[in-house]
Amino acid sequence: MTKEKCLAYLEEGIELLQEMKDILESAESDSPQAFLEAAHDVQDRVNKAIAEAIIPIIQERNLHVEDR
Repeated sequence: MTKEKCLAYLEEGIELLQEMKDILESAESDSPQAFLEAAHDVQDRVNKAIAEAIIPIIQERNLHVEDR
């Protein structure tokens, strides 16, 4: 995991959350679709950040298994 990668994914997610808020505040006819698309993108970024954070844990556990 790189701290920078996690932070970048989270920053993108925060920007997309703001986009979701802006979409809800607008009265455009395509707002529901745009909101759901932004929500999907937020989930993607958060999942990527979590995956980046999990990688070192898995690698460390694999090292302990190999030492046995």
